[in-house]
Amino acid sequence: MASSITTVGFVIDGPLGSLLVTKLPRSAYHIQLCKVNPINEGDHKVPTISLCRSPKEAAEGASIICFAICDLQQLEEAIVGALTGIADGTVIILNGLISPSYLVNLEQRIAGSHKDVMLIDIYASINKHSELKLLASGNDKALEKARPILSALCNGWVVADGVLGTASKIQMVDKLLLGIQIAAAAEAMALGASAGLNTWDLYEIIINAAGNSYAFETRVPQMLENNDVSEMQMFTIENMIQVMDFILGEARKLLFPLPLSAIAHQYFHTGSSCGFSALPDASIAKVFL
Repeated sequence: MASSITTVGFVIDGPLGSLLVTKLPRSAYHIQLCKVNPINEGDHKVPTISLCRSPKEAAEGASIICFAICDLQQLEEAIVGALTGIADGTVIILNGLISPSYLVNLEQRIAGSHKDVMLIDIYASINKHSELKLLASGNDKALEKARPILSALCNGWVVADGVLGTASKIQMVDKLLLGIQIAAAAEAMALGASAGLNTWDLYEIIINAAGNSYAFETRVPQMLENNDVSEMQMFTIENMIQVMDFILGEARKLLFPLPLSAIAHQYFHTGSSCGFSALPDASIAKVFL
């Protein structure tokens, strides 16, 4: 393989990880891909992707390895496996809802066994225009080494001021707002429908009024169309329950009350108990039907 080709490892478990893989230009990067879930046979058709049976195999020979895994236990197991094949000087990029305290502990553990391996945490999200946006945090040396791949993944990625874990903290706050606003959007539209309003007219008015939000603008059309499939949206009701569980848990560590988040959490639990757990998060509106 030509020396101009950079080898990057990916260990993923869902659609956001798959999206990150597709963003890298094949002419400049060779990808070693390990999926925690069963491998999609379509990946075999891409010559610049090597499918790996384990995180260790994905890490071998890679200068950067990116983890996009939702479940913390699966993430820990994948990292432990990858460290057995990782080379000194490698940058580990972590994407997902990860406790800042876990990141600090992981950094200390890695420093004891792999002195030159560095960590970055990123917050990868999709905006309402279906564009990938990245927020990254870590030490300057790690960010500089990861700059080419972060730039390849996303034009105009942003560095969060602060130490490792800052991006994850920002993601936590952002997801808190998202969960509350999805629940509020469903409740608001249900109220409008009960009051006899034309819901599409109501939607068009609110997206140009003070009550608009990203969640309202992107989720309400799915609610009104009763659409269970969204190309842009990657969260199910079960995912949102896990997200809100995480946020409430982190808040308890800080002894910080989150009454609105707790109510939104119950909304999503109600949707799950009605059999909607595998449906997109906008399906929470079905609770009011």
